[in-house]
This record gives sequence, structure tokens and C-alpha cells, in this order.
Amino acid sequence: MKLKTQAEVTNITREASGSFVIHTKNGEVRADKVVNAAGVWAPFIGQMVDIDIPITPRKGHILVASREKPVMFRNMMEFGYLMNKFGRERIADERTAAHGVATVMEPTESQNFLLGSSRQFVGYDSSIDINVVQTIAKRALRFFPKMDDFKIIRSYTGFRPFTEDHLPIVSAVEEVPGFYIAAGHEGDGISLATGTGKLMAELINEKKETIIPIKSLSLDRFFKISK
Repeated sequence: MKLKTQAEVTNITREASGSFVIHTKNGEVRADKVVNAAGVWAPFIGQMVDIDIPITPRKGHILVASREKPVMFRNMMEFGYLMNKFGRERIADERTAAHGVATVMEPTESQNFLLGSSRQFVGYDSSIDINVVQTIAKRALRFFPKMDDFKIIRSYTGFRPFTEDHLPIVSAVEEVPGFYIAAGHEGDGISLATGTGKLMAELINEKKETIIPIKSLSLDRFFKISK
């Protein structure tokens, strides 16, 4: 096994034999099979082999807070987090609803806290929106008023790979034999990583039986619905 770092993929071409040539900024890689696990950037890799992958970036903000004494030792999640994810209507003020904010807190080993979160469709704009930051802080204070002495160290954003039906795409691509997709997990990529890896190994090895049914995770499901 070889690992290439700092190797942005710039193009994918196919040889007459059907093998792939992956062109990167750090040389070329040849392979009989390719797995596109590029998250929110999976559609760009798909375009290189003329495949439309319906994944959309869903932006989220996280605040990093510090305090001398820890507030909790376990993660805390407002149920509204899941309601936001699945587009359910919830009771919240206009600003909270507009920014898709729900309180999530996660302590770190360094005694800092990760405080979130938000969900927005704003393309690939990764800039910090102070209005969203303020909304997250205000929402957290509603549940934990004593957090008013927190010191916010910094804030950052990231993108969740969103799909229309909230299920990932773990699939072979019939139109391009040897090309596979493992993306679109939205905020569940880490928790679903083991199962995704196992299922992908079964697909690559063309197993007739897989750990879970693959129909609901196939790329084709989107295009069959649209017809």
C-alpha cells in the first residue's frame, strides 16, 4: 500500500484496458478500481468521469470556548439538532431557525469546549458569519446561563456532505465500471465509517450478500426518482 499526501486530484482518465489514471499534483496513480470518498468535493471528482453526484455542502459553525473549570464531562445535544438535520419544523425564534442553530456541547481533553452548531446552504463559502456565532452563543446561554463567563477562543466552519434523502451514497457506478462512491454521510461520517468501509469492501469484491441492503444507498436511486 502506498499513501500520497498533498496530492490534489486534478483529473481522472481511462486507458484502453479500462484502468484508471489518477492525475494529481504529486504524480500519477494507476488503478483498476477507484473509490471516490471526497465528501462535499465528491461531485467534482465525479465530473472527471462524467458522473453527476447529487451532494450539496451544508455549512456548519463551531465555537471553541475555554473555562478554568469544566462544566460537563459528556457530550450534550439539543434534540433540535436532529430536527434541523432532517428538515423538521421546530419551535424556535426566527434567527435560530434561519441559521439552523441547535445547541451541541462537547468537552475536550484540554478542558476546552466545542460549542455548536448551525446548518446552512450557502455553497462553498467557508467564511465566519458573526451573526451565526452570536446565535449559537445565545442559544447555549438559554440552556446554560452560567456559561456567560466562557471565553470564546476562536470559531471555525466546515461542510457536511448533504443528500436529498439524508442517506449516504455507498455505491458502485454502473456507467463507469470500477468506479465507486462512498460519500454523502452529512454529519455522521465518523460514526458510519466502519460500516461504510465494510460495505465498500464487499462491493469492490463483488459479494452477492452484503452487511446491509445496498439499494437505498445506491447512486441510481436519485435518478430513478427524478424520471
